[in-house]
Amino acid sequence: MGADSKDVAKELKAQIFPILRDAGFARFKTRTAWRDDAETICVVDFKSLGSYLGSAVGVTSHSFGAVAGVYFKAVHATPWSTEPVPDAPEEWRCQAR
Repeated sequence: MGADSKDVAKELKAQIFPILRDAGFARFKTRTAWRDDAETICVVDFKSLGSYLGSAVGVTSHSFGAVAGVYFKAVHATPWSTEPVPDAPEEWRCQAR
């Protein structure tokens, strides 16, 4: 019996999230971690490749990769900004990816 997405999430929580916690990441969702400081929010997100992409690139359907981003809070300090700083931005919303 192969691994499923719950197994992947369980191993991320057991093996990877403690390393991220040691690096200052304090908030976690199933496959995402955030680290805040006064000026930025750092995001690490683990993405599954799935069966279609996995077979196209020659890996298992439960392989995954990580994407990271930095959200700069100063963007909201401009006079024309009408949005609040997001509490937990998705990686794709980060200015640096």
